[in-house]
Amino acid sequence: MKKKIRCVIVGLGNIGLKYDLKNKNIHTHAKSISFLERFILIGGIDKKKDNLRIFEKKYKSSIYKNFKLGLKSSKPDLIVISSPTKLRFNHISKVLRYSNPKIIIIEKPIADNLNNAKKIVNICNKKKVKVFINLYRYSQQSTYELKRKIFQANKKNEIIKCIINYNKGYFHNFSHFFNLCIILFGEFEYLKKLYFKKKISDNDYLIKAKLKFKKCLVDIVPNNIIKSCNLKIKTKDLYIKYLNDGNNISLIKKVNDKNKQTKIVKLKNRLEKYQLNVYKELEKFLDNKKFKLYDINQAYKDLEIMNSIIGK
Repeated sequence: MKKKIRCVIVGLGNIGLKYDLKNKNIHTHAKSISFLERFILIGGIDKKKDNLRIFEKKYKSSIYKNFKLGLKSSKPDLIVISSPTKLRFNHISKVLRYSNPKIIIIEKPIADNLNNAKKIVNICNKKKVKVFINLYRYSQQSTYELKRKIFQANKKNEIIKCIINYNKGYFHNFSHFFNLCIILFGEFEYLKKLYFKKKISDNDYLIKAKLKFKKCLVDIVPNNIIKSCNLKIKTKDLYIKYLNDGNNISLIKKVNDKNKQTKIVKLKNRLEKYQLNVYKELEKFLDNKKFKLYDINQAYKDLEIMNSIIGK
């Protein structure tokens, strides 16, 4: 019989608890953990009484306002860090001081700056704790199906063109799509042009730039009017619309140039359970099977590149 994994969530905000309270989606750590028999949700840690009350009522699990007491009492195997980014280094330090988890899942980005991110990587590696960054597109089957479709349409290995409209900040939101570009188009090579950079908070920016990946030129364009992020990808014979954060993916393929005929195919992307897919991949990791999870060491390398692009 497989060992049950004892789980504690630090930070009972939207992604930790609230996104799917009033619907059937599985978009939070709490619902994902409670959905799978392999995991046991044994506790939640948060400073806000309302969050603790909602969590306790919904999941019948222990609640803690005190970090030290919560970790020492619960003795978790898996800890999820979904607290605010600015608290990330402090919370990781406490987790490793007061408990001995085998696995930690961290919300993106790793930390509020590159220096703290490096400290987190170092202390986690020193403690030999396996750490994954919660980047759900990395675990979505549709991501790899899309990559296959692009490869099939570009057998001559011509340079692909892509435009990304993003909101909510370069590190906060575009980081998702930087990783997606690496999966779809190969490694980042260089910054071709930085059109502008605007600071919007202590640790984030809006930038417009042209980036060169191995198989693609990517234009990234900030747009805070839109509520979701969109990609448009063009090869010689294929036009892809990746809209509404990937909820709608259309592949428009040329069939006959002379008559300008096209064939439109919708790619299924089951985002109603996107967070659950991450934990299913975690089950594969636990069973020593091939898995798709975003390792912290790779995430740090990507964060270094993103910082270099804007001259930090």
